[in-house]
Amino acid sequence: MENYEAMTLRDRLTLAERRIREFRDHLERGFLPKVSDTVELIHPTADGAFPESVKDVTLRNSVKNILTADTFTHQSAEKLIALCTSVEDEIDRILKEK
Repeated sequence: MENYEAMTLRDRLTLAERRIREFRDHLERGFLPKVSDTVELIHPTADGAFPESVKDVTLRNSVKNILTADTFTHQSAEKLIALCTSVEDEIDRILKEK
């Protein structure tokens, strides 16, 4: 975990902004497309029948990719929350000094 206490508030805010962009990019370009691809694999056709041509290994690999992306998503979110908490704590400290 990073030592946010050694950073200025401005540096923390800049880092938070960058991490938010990276997190959004991961969700939009990584996680959500993997989920959509998996849903398409198992989505029933217009007549309500499930596709039979999808092999088990294909579905397993698709779900594995989602789980890997989910782990990264949670790790990124935890880092972002810790950083935002650090920003909040620093702002509280500054306001108490006044």
